[in-house]
Amino acid sequence: MLKATHVEPLHYAVAVVSVAVALVVELLLDPLVDGESSFLIFFAAVMVSAWHGGLGPGLLATLLAAAVSNYLFLSPIYSFFGHTLSQNLRLGICVIEGVLISSLGAALKAARQRAEANRRATLIYQEALRQSEERCRLLNAGFEQRVIERTVQLEEDNKELEAFNYSVSHDLRAPLRSIDGFSKALLEDYTNRLDQPGRDYLQRVRGAVKRMGNLIDDL
Repeated sequence: MLKATHVEPLHYAVAVVSVAVALVVELLLDPLVDGESSFLIFFAAVMVSAWHGGLGPGLLATLLAAAVSNYLFLSPIYSFFGHTLSQNLRLGICVIEGVLISSLGAALKAARQRAEANRRATLIYQEALRQSEERCRLLNAGFEQRVIERTVQLEEDNKELEAFNYSVSHDLRAPLRSIDGFSKALLEDYTNRLDQPGRDYLQRVRGAVKRMGNLIDDL
């Protein structure tokens, strides 16, 4: 809001200065050109004002140019009245042309402003897209790192599990082999001294040892 308050009066100041410069040029060229054609030079001031400030400054330049031309260059000079119908008609046409130039300048200024706004919006969008891509890249990098770390951890866990299984298998097989060996020796060497329930118990022991061996193999 503060920026608009400072810029707007500057646009109207440009319109006043443009008309003043056109007036100086017209006064310098007055001996060489027809005074009643003075408004042609003021068209430049109108175009500059409309291009720089838009419709309002362009209309102000048009009114100032019309007033200056009417007062200083249309006979009778130094008067706003007493001009012929042809002079008034010509001045009116020049005012209409000034209004059209101001409208065109305002449209061009609005187009420039829209283009600038679109350019800024595009830059903002591109920056937001760049930041989003950067965040995604960082997230992906972090995710990949976590996957690598997790994979390494799983490999270490698998190695520890395999080592544990091997240790358990080795530690359990030794006493099982002893039990199975003693049971077999009893059945083979002392079967005549054992009653039937004793032999059945030894067979059950050997069967249990075999099942335990199978369980160890499945680890």
